[in-house]
Amino acid sequence: MSKKKKPDGLRIGELSELTGVSRDTIKFYLKEGLIPRPVKTGSTMSYYDPSCVERIALIKKMQIERFLPLQVIKDLLDEEEDAAMEELALAEAFMGMSAFSDPVTGVSVEEIAQRTGYSDRDIEKVEQAGLIGARRDESGREYTSIDLEILTLIRRREEAGFSLDYSLLMMGIYRDAINIIVREGTQLFATRARIDEKLVTMTQNVSEGERALAEFMPLIRTKLKQDYFEKLSAQFLAIPDRVLDIFSFKSVKKDRSDNEIAVLISDLLFDESTDSLELEQVSHLVQGARTLLGGDHEKAREIFGRYPPDGPCGRVVMPLVGLSHVLTASTSQWYLDVIRNFRTATESLGAPHDDDIPTTQRVLVDYLRGAALAIIPDSFDTHRSAAELLEGLQPLIDELVAHVTNKEKQAVIRELWVKSRIILAEMYHYDGDTEKARPLLEEMEKGEEIQKAYRDRARRQRARMS
Repeated sequence: MSKKKKPDGLRIGELSELTGVSRDTIKFYLKEGLIPRPVKTGSTMSYYDPSCVERIALIKKMQIERFLPLQVIKDLLDEEEDAAMEELALAEAFMGMSAFSDPVTGVSVEEIAQRTGYSDRDIEKVEQAGLIGARRDESGREYTSIDLEILTLIRRREEAGFSLDYSLLMMGIYRDAINIIVREGTQLFATRARIDEKLVTMTQNVSEGERALAEFMPLIRTKLKQDYFEKLSAQFLAIPDRVLDIFSFKSVKKDRSDNEIAVLISDLLFDESTDSLELEQVSHLVQGARTLLGGDHEKAREIFGRYPPDGPCGRVVMPLVGLSHVLTASTSQWYLDVIRNFRTATESLGAPHDDDIPTTQRVLVDYLRGAALAIIPDSFDTHRSAAELLEGLQPLIDELVAHVTNKEKQAVIRELWVKSRIILAEMYHYDGDTEKARPLLEEMEKGEEIQKAYRDRARRQRARMS
């Protein structure tokens, strides 16, 4: 009896070994119609056509190197080979693949750990931050050579002294910005690109356009940083005048003595009659404020340092100390000193609300804190808190005006509200947010009860935004 001839083809184990993919992956490809069905010679015996080796290699190439989903790969494989290659060429050009000197390849977790020294937990942390992404199938996780390069860059930052968490936050900012570019750029291409030209010409044009955009990215980043730091410099120069404006009130006569101003502030700070100790402390505060505005920030902090935080003037001292550091930062010659002083200022100005203090004290304290936070450049993330503090003054001031009978005290309290609106508008203007600044200025312009000097100031500032 003659022996039955073995069919031409490969057993699943042989196909797995030749392609480097698991048996489960081969079965998955078979189920999805990505490879032709094998010839079955028995209930457990099947032979795959040898062409499956090249086909699976092409599937993996499209997946790993060209980021194509399986359904798109299936559609391409079902087309004529020339048409499929043309579509791939266009996809490459559109994605800027030509910008990479090396093809994108698969990288195992073990290889990443060996090259970067990162643990599996660290790698997953970077993935959760959205900076890398693994492909997961029956055989486990696999990253790409681009993921490896990103992790290598993060490791370089760590070696330079930046923590992993800080790098994830910083690189996350770039990821979010570039994600908008990718999404909106794709939408623009879909709606505006010429598609009536030959595919070869279109591919060439797209490729050249992508190269130009790739070269544009570092140039515009440098340009924007230059513009941003020029704006910061302008803000630094304006800080002394803006601090002076915080303390300048039209309702208070200019020829008032320090003692008379101390009495007025005492009336604002304390609901009950002011005793001699409180008045003396307020007088020292006035001296400290004058010293601060005179430019001797160190001497002013020395005066403010005499007050215990839990003393009757302690709540007012903290924002004054913060303002002293803001002024010091604005005159610092070294960027490290600027950062250090602004950080110290935000610590003094960022105390939580104390709802138990008298309303008059809270109005004055929140005004000083909000105004100081508003003039710190928003690079230090203070403007959200400034807006909350200054916007929150209105109901407190309405409550005070309804109960205060002293006309001078009433006028100062009302002016606090006007100045808080002006300071908010200026903050938004410096931030480039004219949509928030404009209605505040219009409100000041139209307020008949508002002093003419502030109405004119609002009008001038709104004109500068036009």
